Amino acid sequence: MKSRREEIYQFLIQSIEERLSAFRNTQKEDISDITHDDDTSTDFIESNMETEIANVTLSNETIDQLALHLEEIKSLSRGTSGNGHIKKGNIIETVDKFLIVGTTFTPITYQDKKLLGIAHDAPVYEKVLGLAPGDTLTVNDRDIKIEAIY
Repeated sequence: MKSRREEIYQFLIQSIEERLSAFRNTQKEDISDITHDDDTSTDFIESNMETEIANVTLSNETIDQLALHLEEIKSLSRGTSGNGHIKKGNIIETVDKFLIVGTTFTPITYQDKKLLGIAHDAPVYEKVLGLAPGDTLTVNDRDIKIEAIY
């Protein structure tokens, strides 16, 4: 039986892999559209091609960033829960969120709770390190009770 930590990481990794695949498919379609443009007007083709190439470039950057985040998350998933105090790679459960310490990604929903990352350079990162279940974290004048750590 999978641990809660494994389930959450597996869900996140699968979600990001699906998103990455969708981005890649969209990029392939965009490239295909550029190379198979039926319009014979060279002014339109040049103008349209510049826009589409810019979109493909932006898409490449997004794909690269997403792929880097995916590798980082996979690496964090291989860690352990630790000794009951929060460290990089842990998953913190609160009343309404799951927070993964040490990474960032577009928030998603997992079992009716938001799943999001705490980047290592985020101001709250240093605040959470060393906390334990039952401790309270204050963020933007809001107290957040740590329910569990995985």
